[in-house]
Formats: sequence, structure tokens, C-alpha cells
Amino acid sequence: DDLNTTIHLGIFVEERLHGVATFLMNKDLNIEELISLEHQQCYQLRGMAIKAEIQGQQLGSQLINRAEEMLKNKNVLALWFNARESAVSFYKKKGYQIVSEPFEIATVGIHYKMYKAL
Repeated sequence: DDLNTTIHLGIFVEERLHGVATFLMNKDLNIEELISLEHQQCYQLRGMAIKAEIQGQQLGSQLINRAEEMLKNKNVLALWFNARESAVSFYKKKGYQIVSEPFEIATVGIHYKMYKAL
């Protein structure tokens, strides 16, 4: 990735990589309308994964918390993403809200667009 605005995070346990997340500077017109983001920075969580055998140990929360801190320091006003149906409750606990009807991504499943004002 050659864009200097993209953020890649990894979480390590005992020097072994156990989770990753990528954040892109990317506006969404529907989100922009919700929180008056015209001419403001907005980021998209493009992907996040935690190894299945260690899920439930707050590593995903740590990744999101660190990303939110970094984005706030860059004066980013919102973070949005397309969340898998199975992950919606995780993101709701982190303060994100659903802003779309459910939609299907072929071969992946049902998703919801979610966002949080930072």
C-alpha cells in the first residue's frame, strides 16, 4: 500500500502476530450526511481479523481503541465500515451504530454499514 494516509495495525502477543486491521481515508456520502462531514476527514475500517483460537481476549477491542486514538490525533471525525452480521454486537459495545439496512456481500454474507463519530 503506497498511500501515506492508510493505517495498518497489528497486535502481537509474545512477539507473535495475532490480529491485524487496516484503515483507509475514505468518505461515505451517507455517513457524511449524518454528521456533516463535508470537507472533513473520514476513515473506513477496511478489514480486521483476530486469530480464531484467541478471539474473546479483547485483542479486537485493543486494535479498535488504538485506531480511534490515532485517528482522533489526526483530527478525523468519523470511522465507518461494513460489519459482518456476526460482528455487529462487538461493534455496538464499542459505541458504533448501524446506519443501513442489511445487505449481502457475495460469498461473505450479510453486512451492515456502521459508524461512530470520533
